[in-house]
Amino acid sequence: MQFIKDLPMRAYVIAMHVYLMTCLLAITLEIASGIWKWYELIIFLTTLHLVGIGVTVFYHRYYTHRAFQFTTVGKWTARPLLTAMGMASWLGPPKVWAAIHQRHHQHTDVAADPHGPINSITELGYVGLVLYTPRLFDDDTISKYSQRRDKTSDWFERVICGDLGYFLIGVVIPLTVTTYFGFAIWYMAGVGFAFYATQIVNSIGHSDKLFKGFPGWITGLFARAYCQPHQGKHCGNSLNVRPWIGWLGFSTAGELYHNNHHKFPNSAILGNHWYELDSGWWTIRLMEMAGLVNKVNLPGSKQEQEQEAT
Repeated sequence: MQFIKDLPMRAYVIAMHVYLMTCLLAITLEIASGIWKWYELIIFLTTLHLVGIGVTVFYHRYYTHRAFQFTTVGKWTARPLLTAMGMASWLGPPKVWAAIHQRHHQHTDVAADPHGPINSITELGYVGLVLYTPRLFDDDTISKYSQRRDKTSDWFERVICGDLGYFLIGVVIPLTVTTYFGFAIWYMAGVGFAFYATQIVNSIGHSDKLFKGFPGWITGLFARAYCQPHQGKHCGNSLNVRPWIGWLGFSTAGELYHNNHHKFPNSAILGNHWYELDSGWWTIRLMEMAGLVNKVNLPGSKQEQEQEAT
């Protein structure tokens, strides 16, 4: 019976995957055939970067963790722009995303953790998303989080960041505009690349248990070449990338420094060292300098610790 109830969600996820993968395949074939144009590649790369910034700055650091606050001016200038950028990721309404992510922090690397523990290669890349997506959308969890968040939210976050706002701003308007101008495939390929990168980042960040089950030489190679395990309060088995591949942090807007985030969950900075490139933090810092945001939490700061306790 439960499988039947979950069929609509599974069908939606399958259709979404097929569409995004088709767009990625289409631009791959165009690039291989040499029939692409420079402006199309620029659209792809711009979409990829802007969507990544929207997710990490608005969805993650602001809406979920309140790592900073918008000033009066920032609420009606920077916030709508970041909201639209985040919604274009096709990762769902902010309320839903934030509720799932909060549950992840409350149950890191245990059975109830929606991001892990990662037990198989299919889960590592979220290829199995179709199989276990329904378990992510627990109505009770989302309802409780939404009620708590609504106490500190204005009408913009309660209404615009809801289901209808997400559908119109994140799906309908971008598809309509890009289709009209004739570059929807390259735009959606950028969204698709960002979508899958987000899933892989979350999976890699909690793949420690999976790789411990591999032969020692594979585990050692993985740890030395790519990931850096570190235990600490609220960290679970989350991983950081090694310093010499910090450019990956830039390409994921800082989200690859997963262990830093679990150690300081309400900090606006994910890259804690100079070699950890974090374009999400650069964006927040620029907005702070422009007077668009304030009350920015830093790693280990009093504000960060107080917020973690609430």
